[in-house]
Amino acid sequence: MTTNMIPTNDHGVGYAIVTGRPASGNSQIDFAVRERLSGSNEFVRSLDYDKIFAAARQALANGANHHQLCHAISIAAQS
Repeated sequence: MTTNMIPTNDHGVGYAIVTGRPASGNSQIDFAVRERLSGSNEFVRSLDYDKIFAAARQALANGANHHQLCHAISIAAQS
């Protein structure tokens, strides 16, 4: 997958086109989202990113490390 070639601070149109998902504006969150959420473009585009980003921001506000951030993203994507 080409997403590994995109810098974690690319929050523009290029990120959305290549990854099939919107950018959050936070490189930590975008990196974790790319790491945890993969699959077909249809699946990736169908997710509720407002909910995922809100859960990720809350996790970071609570002092989450990268592993905990990824877990919060996975849980939000499944619900």
